[in-house]
Amino acid sequence: MLQKIHTIFPKSSVERVYAAILSRRRREVNSLSEKDSQIVDTLRHEGTCITSLNDLSFPANSRLLDATNRILTKTKSENGKTFPLRVGKRQIVTEYPEIFLWGLEERLLCIIESYFGYPAAFLGVSHRVEVPDGQQTGTRLWHLDGEDHCMIRVIVYLTDVGIEGGPFEYIPRSIRPTQAPLHRLYCQIFDQEKFDRIYRKISDADMQNMVPSKYWIPCTGVQGTVVFTDTANVFHRGKVPQPNHPARSALFFTYTSRHPKRLKLSKQVFPEELLLLMADRFTQRQRECVLAWR
Repeated sequence: MLQKIHTIFPKSSVERVYAAILSRRRREVNSLSEKDSQIVDTLRHEGTCITSLNDLSFPANSRLLDATNRILTKTKSENGKTFPLRVGKRQIVTEYPEIFLWGLEERLLCIIESYFGYPAAFLGVSHRVEVPDGQQTGTRLWHLDGEDHCMIRVIVYLTDVGIEGGPFEYIPRSIRPTQAPLHRLYCQIFDQEKFDRIYRKISDADMQNMVPSKYWIPCTGVQGTVVFTDTANVFHRGKVPQPNHPARSALFFTYTSRHPKRLKLSKQVFPEELLLLMADRFTQRQRECVLAWR
């Protein structure tokens, strides 16, 4: 009977391509090392996994470190204090392309696509420097990211980050079912009418009423610490960096599906004209991750 149905309604070329993609993803999932599989499992249970460049041992690590070491030599002075200089996206492409290409490392893509279960889009990378001013504004407030239903940010610390130095902080996925107020907020935040009102506007006091601070997990670590996190599904923020502590310097690599929920917002992560400057350096798979979905 099933054969007759397929004879009457043969698979379209799109279905055949999709089936081939799923088959490739299954092979990649099965081929993950035990260490890489542990990252995927931790993401699924907790929403965040902390590791390091040393533990990942990607072939591209040495080139990334060469680039970031050059970045760390650039500083600026403000109010008598010295801070790392933030590197813009055009500079990343023209002066430090190794940083962007690290985000397309083959094993890294396999980890992310194994977590997603479908092909990933690489939206780009940004360099962020958190000045220790003690102010809770912007992404230092609790929020969910809105580019897609499921997304990954890979954060690489370029400096040591202590508890008062502005570490990435999150609420584990595992506690969500037991926290009714937080569960309702998860539901509300994906309501289009309420999204703008709630997005990036959850103070510590409001979050404390829903989830006690003992459940908030700060991701502290030394230079080279790497944080994998699904920022669309775990509440998170940059913990407020306190005065008299070194500024946090970090790279943020962003991944979504190739059909992100908010396409315009996703495209704004990295300008397409800059991506085209690097197009001749991409493999076919990397081109699909970076350009094809646009």
